[in-house]
Amino acid sequence: MKRKGIIIALAVLLSVAITCQSVWLANRGIPRVSLNLALRAYEAAFDDGAPDDLKLTIYYISPAIVTRAPIYTLEQLRGANDDHATQIHVGAEELAAHAEQFRKLDADDLCPETVYSAASGRGGRILGFLRMVYILEREDGEILLKIYACNLVRDESVIVNGIKVKNDPVFYELIDPYLTDADRETLHWQHSWDKN
Repeated sequence: MKRKGIIIALAVLLSVAITCQSVWLANRGIPRVSLNLALRAYEAAFDDGAPDDLKLTIYYISPAIVTRAPIYTLEQLRGANDDHATQIHVGAEELAAHAEQFRKLDADDLCPETVYSAASGRGGRILGFLRMVYILEREDGEILLKIYACNLVRDESVIVNGIKVKNDPVFYELIDPYLTDADRETLHWQHSWDKN
């Protein structure tokens, strides 16, 4: 009788362990599926070259600047002190010259970390202190790509269309052709890749 109870208890524990492991393994695929869905419209737009109705806007503030209050949202970044905040507007013609860069961004090559919506927090806040946002959109306002980057030197992740993804040089290579040397020096993100 005692032996039968031990066997039943072990069977229950084994079954719970297998169930827990199955659920854990299944959930690991959720960020991958979410990222593929989040980038579907973006990737489709570049299937046949660069669309001729695109525009890119880059907002950034130097990582070295200490603001009076932490910057959590795009609106706060836009409203940051004009002496330190920068906006860069890129038209379709200039984008078309570097369309190949945009084809390099492939969801399958990125490493999603969690299912996380940049707009789901109170007031649209994201994790970390926001330092750069860039938005690739059509002239009609359809957003194809929105990248949020926090601490550009130390942070290990960015938010890509609402999904937290491991940081990767490709996110900076996309916008590098549109930056001046002064912009690059201000952002000094290459430091983080040189250390690896």
